[in-house]
Amino acid sequence: MRRRHNNLTQGFTLLEVLVAFTILALMMGVLLQVFSGGLRTAEVARNHAVGALLAQSKLAAIGIEEPLVEGERTGAFDNGYRWRYSIDRYQDDDGEEEEIVPYRLTLTVEWGPAGSGGSVTLTTLRLGSAAEGAAGGGRR
Repeated sequence: MRRRHNNLTQGFTLLEVLVAFTILALMMGVLLQVFSGGLRTAEVARNHAVGALLAQSKLAAIGIEEPLVEGERTGAFDNGYRWRYSIDRYQDDDGEEEEIVPYRLTLTVEWGPAGSGGSVTLTTLRLGSAAEGAAGGGRR
């Protein structure tokens, strides 16, 4: 009799198996959400890093490859990122005219759909001649 009782208690019931699969499915769902969130965060970080590098590169070219002239300009990189910069004469409080004047450069690099993508904005001061900045004739 004892032997017969041991045979009946071996194994899992259908209910126990269903509960175990339900718990496993819930845990897998949570793990997939965590991993997909990590992938989205990695993509956002990559876009910001690429945008910052492109902005630094474009900012370094202004005044060297492109003239340091007051105004606004826009364009796009080959990889789908868009840039926009403005150059304004930095206002001093003394009001004196000088040959070398500071200019404020504000450059923004954007990606993704307009309005819902990301962007990086860098601002710096650059020295230039008063004659060079006046040659631009204002904003474009």
